[in-house]
Amino acid sequence: KLDAFLNGALGSPVSSLLEPLCELMHFDNRLAQTLWAEILPQVWAALSPDEQQALHKPLGLLVARDFNKQQELRRPNVVQGLLESIVRCKPVPPIAAPVLRFAGRTYNAWHAALTILEHQIMMMMQNDGYKGDAEEIIDGLADLYRRLGEHDIMCGLWTRQSATPDTKVAVSLLQYGQWSKAQETFIAAMNKAQASQLSPNKTDKQVWEEQWIASAKHLNQWDLLTQYGKDVNQYDLLLECHARGGEWEPLRELLNDPMPTDPSQTKIYEIYSALRDGRVTEADKACNEALQFAIKAWCSLPEITSSVQAYVPLLQSLHQLVELQESVQLIDEVAKSIRHNSVPELKSVITAWRDRLPNKWEDLPVWSELLTWRGHVFRILTECNPAHQEIKTALQVLGQHEEAWTCMRFAKVARKHGLPQVCSTSLQKFSPGQPSSDLQFTFNKLREEALLRLESTTPGDLTQGLNIVNKFNLDYFNPQNSHTQAAQQSAMYKAEVLRIKGDFLSRIPDPRGGAGSIRVDDANQAYSTALGTCDTHGKAWVSWGLMWEQQLRGRTPSEPRDRQPAEYVVNCYLQGLKNNNDRARMLLPKVLWLVDAHDTAATLSAEFDKNAEGVLPWNWIYWAPALLGALARPQAQRFRKVLLRLAADFPQALYCPLRRFLIEKQQGQSRTADGDGGAPAAAAAATAA
Repeated sequence: KLDAFLNGALGSPVSSLLEPLCELMHFDNRLAQTLWAEILPQVWAALSPDEQQALHKPLGLLVARDFNKQQELRRPNVVQGLLESIVRCKPVPPIAAPVLRFAGRTYNAWHAALTILEHQIMMMMQNDGYKGDAEEIIDGLADLYRRLGEHDIMCGLWTRQSATPDTKVAVSLLQYGQWSKAQETFIAAMNKAQASQLSPNKTDKQVWEEQWIASAKHLNQWDLLTQYGKDVNQYDLLLECHARGGEWEPLRELLNDPMPTDPSQTKIYEIYSALRDGRVTEADKACNEALQFAIKAWCSLPEITSSVQAYVPLLQSLHQLVELQESVQLIDEVAKSIRHNSVPELKSVITAWRDRLPNKWEDLPVWSELLTWRGHVFRILTECNPAHQEIKTALQVLGQHEEAWTCMRFAKVARKHGLPQVCSTSLQKFSPGQPSSDLQFTFNKLREEALLRLESTTPGDLTQGLNIVNKFNLDYFNPQNSHTQAAQQSAMYKAEVLRIKGDFLSRIPDPRGGAGSIRVDDANQAYSTALGTCDTHGKAWVSWGLMWEQQLRGRTPSEPRDRQPAEYVVNCYLQGLKNNNDRARMLLPKVLWLVDAHDTAATLSAEFDKNAEGVLPWNWIYWAPALLGALARPQAQRFRKVLLRLAADFPQALYCPLRRFLIEKQQGQSRTADGDGGAPAAAAAATAA
C-alpha cells in the first residue's frame, strides 16, 4: 500500500499539494504565517548574491508601507510574518534600524526586530566593511529593551558602546539604585566634556541627558527639571513638571498647543487640568479615551509569558487611570452634596486609596505621581467653600488629614528607598495649618524624622536625631483613660519613641569609654522604660536583643565568656517572637546557635524553656531540621520539648524532616559499626528522636 501511494504521489502535479495548502491557509492565519516563515528562508537561500542584494531595499520598504497599519491590532499580522521569516534567512537581509524599531513596537514583532538588530550590531563588530549606522542600531536596541523592561541588558549595551569611563561608572551606579551618586557622576562627566577633558561619542551624550533626567525624577528635583525643560523646550517633560508642581496655568497653555510624543500620557494631564477646573464631564470623557490608548498599548505588547516586565509601566498607568475615574466620582459627589447642603460620604473611596498603593519595591517616581495627584485632590476638597460651615469644616478636616497621611507615606517610601534628601524635603512641606494636634500624625512625623537620622552612620546625624527625640514631650502620649483602645495605642506610640531613643543610644559612641564603646546603661534604661510602658511591643524586644548581641560579639576571645548577655539575647528574641514580630522570627536560628554555643552551665537552656513555651509552634516549622540535628547535643532535652509540640500540632510538616533524619542516622550507624567512630553521637541522636 505504501508503494502504491508513493507511485501515485510521484505522478501527481505540484498543484495537487499547493491547492489544499492554499485552502488551509485561508482558514488558519497561524498556519499561513508558519508556512511563510518556512518557505521564505529556503527561497532566499536559492537566490544568487546579486539577487539577494537587489531585494534588500524592497524588503525594507515593504515592512514600512503605510497600508500595514490596517493590521496593527491583528494577531498575527503581515509585518510579524515578514520579520519572523527574515530572521531565519541566511544571510539575514539588512533592514534599516529605524524601520525595525518602529515595526517591532507597533506590530508586536519585538523579538524578531531585536534579533535582526542584534545580528546587525554583531556583524558590524566582526566585519568593518558591513554597511549600517551603528548609532541608529544602538538607539533602536536601547529603545526596544527599555520598552520591554530589560533594563540590565540596556545598561550593558550602554556600557559596551560608551567611550568614556565616567559613563560606565554612572551606569553601574544606576543599576544599584545609587541615584544621587549617579547624578553627580553625570554632572562631572558633562563638566569634563565641556572642558575638553573627555571625548564622548553620541551614545555617551544621549545616556548623560536621559539618565540625568531619570535620576532627577528619582530625587524629586522637579524645580530643576522645570528649568531644564524650559531651556531645551521639552514638551513632555514640561507637562510632567507642571503637573507635579501644581502649576495649572502653564499646564493649560501647553495643552492648548499640543506637541505630544506620548498621547496617552498627555491625555492624563488633560484629565488633571479638567478636574482641577471642575469640568467633570470632560474629565470623564478623557478617562475613557485614555483607557482606549491603554488597551491599544496592551495589544502591542508581547505575550506576558515572554516579557512580564514590559507590562509593568502599562499596569501602573492603568492604576493611575482607575484613581482618576474615582477622582471624577469623588469631586462629582462633593459637588452634589454641596448643592443639597449635606456632608458627602467619601469614606469608601478614601479607604480604598489607603489600601491600594504601589508595591514597596516600585520606583519612587511611580509613588510620587500617584501620591502627588491624591494631594491635589485633597487640596481641592480643602479649598471648597460651601454655604454651610459644617460641610466646609468637614471637608477641610478630611482634606488636611488625608494630605498629611499621603505626605507621610511618601516620606516613608523615600526613606526605605535610601533617598534621605527626598524624605527630609517631604517632611518639611507641612504648614502650620496641618493637623499637628492629631496623635497619629504627630507620632508618624516624629518617627520618620528620627529614623531618617538613625539610618545615617555619622555621629553628628545620630546626635541630632537623639536631640529630636529628647526634645519631644512624651506626656503628649499619656492616656486619659487607661482602659480604652486609644490609650493602648498611645502607650504603643510612647514605647516606639523610647525604643528609637534606645537605638540612638546604642549607636552613639560613648566618650567616657574606649574605642567602639556605646552608652549601654542609657540604652538599657530607654529599652526598659519602653517595655514598661508597653510590654507587648515586639520591636522594642528585638532592638534590646540586638544591642546585647552587639555586646556579645564585641568581646575578645581572651575575655572570659559571660553567659549573661547571651541569656539576655535569647530572652529578648523569644519575647519578640511571642509578640509576633517578623524580625524576631528571622532571628530564631541565632537563638538555637546561642543555646548551643554559650550554654556551658545549662542556664541558657532554662531561659530558653521559660520563653519558648509562649512561642506558637508553627514558628519552628522552618527550623525543624536544625532542631532534629541538635538532638545529639547536650541541649537535646530542651529541643525535644519543642519538637514534641510541633509534632502534636503539625505532624505533616515534621514528617519529611524526621524521616530523612532517621534514615541518615541509621546509615551513619551502619557505617560506624566497624569502629570508624561517631557511633555514640549517632546512637544518642537516634535514641533522643
